[in-house]
Amino acid sequence: LADRTFRESGLSLLHGLVAVSIASTAWQNLTAIALEGEIDPTVEAEILAREAVGPTLRRGAALLLRHEYRYSGSTIEKLPELAVEGEVGIPPIATRLVFKPNATRARLAGHYRTWIAAVESPFPTRELPPPFEPTKPLTMILHSNVGLLLIDMLVPHLERLVSSIDRAILQEHAARTVIALARYRRDHGELPPDLETLVGAVPGFAALPPDPYTGEPLRYDRARAIIWSVGEDAVDGGGTTLESWDDVEDPFDLADPTWKL
Repeated sequence: LADRTFRESGLSLLHGLVAVSIASTAWQNLTAIALEGEIDPTVEAEILAREAVGPTLRRGAALLLRHEYRYSGSTIEKLPELAVEGEVGIPPIATRLVFKPNATRARLAGHYRTWIAAVESPFPTRELPPPFEPTKPLTMILHSNVGLLLIDMLVPHLERLVSSIDRAILQEHAARTVIALARYRRDHGELPPDLETLVGAVPGFAALPPDPYTGEPLRYDRARAIIWSVGEDAVDGGGTTLESWDDVEDPFDLADPTWKL
């Protein structure tokens, strides 16, 4: 469904975020169902054996950003005409000097290339564009930095898209691990001594899904019956321990995103 949303939505940033949310929510729900023991073992094995959705989300987001750039480029070309047609009454030559579509489009292209590379890269090796630093209005006009203004409007949405994909991938990897742990506990009456034991012991679970923020396996504590991720700060806080987990609706609300088994 997430893949179809990317491909059939018109490729807007909003639809991209919806696609990522669909994937993340689906895995979150599967996690809860697995812990209740309500997934048929055959279906459970099929779920675990399915291709990971993370690469699809990254490919879809990169495709989306390329589409957004092409759309932005055509819009930039029309900016001088729109200014002339408005009530401002700026002469066409003046508007092209102010907007300089070619320079603006080139600046925007470089920015999009950086974000496309970012969305296609795993978190540990990702290089994000430098923070936007606004300049004085007169300087913006003289240097035709309309592209900077457009970038300033885009950055929060692009950051949210990339961050949402990381979270969706973590949600999927955590869900796969929780499903495998729940199946192992039902089959053996206890949790395994370590996550590596799950590989081969649980049908369909062929490899340990990594923590997207480190590239290493998720953390696991058998005694506390939890798995956790280091989170976006990439600092391992040892997982979260709570007296009651009833009020935890989103693992990402915790210091270390943590799932109780």
